[in-house]
Amino acid sequence: LFIDDVHKLVRAGYSGHIEPLDKLLTEMEKAGNDPIVILAGLRKGFQEYLTETPKAKETFGYFFDLPDFDGRQMYLIAQEKLLKDGFHLDEAAATKLVKLFGYLYKSRDESFGNGHLVKKQVEHLRDHYLLRVDKGTADNNCITKEDIHAELPEEKTEDQILQDLNNFIGMQNLKTSIKELINHVK
Repeated sequence: LFIDDVHKLVRAGYSGHIEPLDKLLTEMEKAGNDPIVILAGLRKGFQEYLTETPKAKETFGYFFDLPDFDGRQMYLIAQEKLLKDGFHLDEAAATKLVKLFGYLYKSRDESFGNGHLVKKQVEHLRDHYLLRVDKGTADNNCITKEDIHAELPEEKTEDQILQDLNNFIGMQNLKTSIKELINHVK
């Protein structure tokens, strides 16, 4: 039994009252090792539940904290899903999609669900492609840059960033520290 998005079964600020997962644990205890149960979800909420529920630790023998997919990995998953559905990306769309997933990965927070994010982005790409075809564009199953409806912040060079920093009035110690850090990284 695989239960995805298990964090949705745990209320925020879990306090030990009966939850759907508590009921599941009770039934699992009665059933022994049949069926095998796998729970998957976001860390937030679910991790608190596991910490405050000793029965969960006893019931499940293994806990895996898997790292998020990075932007490149999300792009490859999206590309595979599109190919499976009979679509392909032109070069400009591929470049923009790599940048989009990179940006989404960099700006992630505790609610980041990268597998679901990829699925949602692929659905958006297909929807925008179909809208474009509905308006008279050739139906060639090619996702273009125009099908990616996401605003990406402008990528700045190091010189542009340092120029922006220098435009701030004052904060000389901070400016010096940042420049030293950049030099250290180089």
